[in-house]
Amino acid sequence: MCTAFYLTPTLLRCRPPISRKSRPCTRPRYETGAVLHTTHCELYLAESFLREAQAIPARVHLERARAHRASYGEEYLAAEIERLESLLAKSAQAPAEVVEEYLLSSLLIARRQGARLFELRSATTLARMLFEQGQRQKATDVLAPVYGWFTEGFDTSDLKEARALLDEQA
Repeated sequence: MCTAFYLTPTLLRCRPPISRKSRPCTRPRYETGAVLHTTHCELYLAESFLREAQAIPARVHLERARAHRASYGEEYLAAEIERLESLLAKSAQAPAEVVEEYLLSSLLIARRQGARLFELRSATTLARMLFEQGQRQKATDVLAPVYGWFTEGFDTSDLKEARALLDEQA
């Protein structure tokens, strides 16, 4: 099992910076030759570094995730890779069009795969960006239908975040 799954809550809220914790998390996996869920582990680390505003290590882990996905066919994570790519582009102050392009790609992939959770995450990220740009109606039009699809799990962080964003802009 991936060490990152056990460390994720710590990684996402880690102080001091998580850079000290990422190597112990991934090194044992690579040393054993494990490949199952490696893409997922790398994505957790990339997102953790992004939350800590550490773009360079986030890029490293995102590229590892992308390479591993391509090598081992973990296509179920393609939408999440595109979503994190959008966050990385945004952190690098890329033009909004570039960020939106990644998010629309992520949404399309998630819809094509029927991956509702990744669709929700992408829609929430896109809606937040649109709200920040003052495009409230467009943001609501993106997020509300995806949120409305869910009939349970409203205590999960993803659905709570989407609901809070919709409520904030209502």
